[in-house]
Amino acid sequence: MDEGIEARVSNFMERIKRSTPLKLLVEIVIRTPRQWRNLILGCPIGIMSDSETLSLLAKGHSFVRWGDGETALVRGKSIFYQEYDKELKGKLEFVVKDPPKNTIIGVPWVVYSSWRDPKWNKRIFKIMFSTRVYWSKNLKEQIENFNFSRTEFWWDLAPQLKSLMNKLVSSNSKLVLIGDEKFLALCPDSTKHLSIPNLDAFSHYETLAKNVQEILDSSSGRVTLLVAAGPTTKALVKDFANQCQVIDVGHGFNFALGGRGAWAWQRDIK
Repeated sequence: MDEGIEARVSNFMERIKRSTPLKLLVEIVIRTPRQWRNLILGCPIGIMSDSETLSLLAKGHSFVRWGDGETALVRGKSIFYQEYDKELKGKLEFVVKDPPKNTIIGVPWVVYSSWRDPKWNKRIFKIMFSTRVYWSKNLKEQIENFNFSRTEFWWDLAPQLKSLMNKLVSSNSKLVLIGDEKFLALCPDSTKHLSIPNLDAFSHYETLAKNVQEILDSSSGRVTLLVAAGPTTKALVKDFANQCQVIDVGHGFNFALGGRGAWAWQRDIK
């Protein structure tokens, strides 16, 4: 990594705010009995099996994933590859509180697990506890029976991702990859590509949304967006999941090409 890239990495790391335990404590204390129940016992949501998730995707359902980065942004913080943006925060909150119809929500296990789950450890607690707090407070009763899957879904299926991309989308679908061009290697040959920057993708959202809308307006059949755009993907789900299928693949693309642990932020910044 050259000096220019190192300087940019340093700048982006500096913009990440320090942890705010007192703010989190307030979020924990000020809540209803039901919200306390969610925090202590885990959110009462049913997680579909992978086969059920694949079946709904084949029928045209959208898929959106939530992780610690999204939680940080709705709490007013920047993350390494996306600066805090008030408009983006609003779109992220919409996905949780009023998700589009026919959308599968992938959530991390910390949202619904018991405190007895052996996966809990000090490191996971520090990273993910705020996500449990956020969902336990904001999960509305009317979407508890929504279609929920695991946010790790595509990570675990990464070795099969290329074949799944061909099976999940119908032959008359128009496919659009939104993400790094190298991911085209995992998509059907006819897939159209819309590029986005590796960092602060949402700063280009107006242009991206315009390009997506133009594709939708010119297409007669189903359009499927295969997206690896970090939190910006959730904005696409909020704005377009009622018009087309949006599949939030995210790190699954990186894992399929580089193996488990090939996180997006580990690549060189361009």
